[in-house]
Amino acid sequence: LKPVKVHFRLPVQILQECLQAGVDRESQLLQAIASLCAAGTRQSEDIINTSKRLGYASAIVDQAQQGKQKRVAVKRQFEGTEDEANERAELGSSEAGSSAASTSEDEKKYEDIMKFVDSFKSTRKRMNWSACFDMV
Repeated sequence: LKPVKVHFRLPVQILQECLQAGVDRESQLLQAIASLCAAGTRQSEDIINTSKRLGYASAIVDQAQQGKQKRVAVKRQFEGTEDEANERAELGSSEAGSSAASTSEDEKKYEDIMKFVDSFKSTRKRMNWSACFDMV
């Protein structure tokens, strides 16, 4: 009978292997989050540029900028420390308040246009949208 050598791994080695596998998985997740944030940021920039070029309402641009800022903050949160991310998130929330003012300007503009349309419609027997649009 031949003696059989049994190879036992030390518990420390097993733990190291498990930890390394966990770290590798976390790194892959962080890379995936970073690339999703980068893609979303590029998409927001495209929306901002197209909206500005076509002269769309500032509310669209504001929403795209807010989305871009949030994605950048998330990306930085996963790349940097939590303290830095918290500071950036606070800055982002204070900037979001300023965009609310421009959104209300768009709403005011919309309300003014709708008042004009109602006034235009009430002074005529029949609505002429092209004439109304030309006057706006």
